Amino acid sequence: CALPIFRYQYDRKNARIKLYSDNKTAMVTSDIYETLTLRQGTVRAVSSEVAIVNLRNGKPIITSLEARTRFY
Repeated sequence: CALPIFRYQYDRKNARIKLYSDNKTAMVTSDIYETLTLRQGTVRAVSSEVAIVNLRNGKPIITSLEARTRFY
């Protein structure tokens, strides 16, 4: 049985973009803060995310995504 979600908050902070010398690849890093409030209590998490973005046919495509999440 799925638990009802009463409240969800999402905030992305500290976004940084590093453009590589080929001008078609970038590394995007950021911190994601999430709070999920249920009837049973509140769960908080912070994730450090690293995405590799490539320009293909004029469009940005995420080719790699890694995140490390800590719950508290």
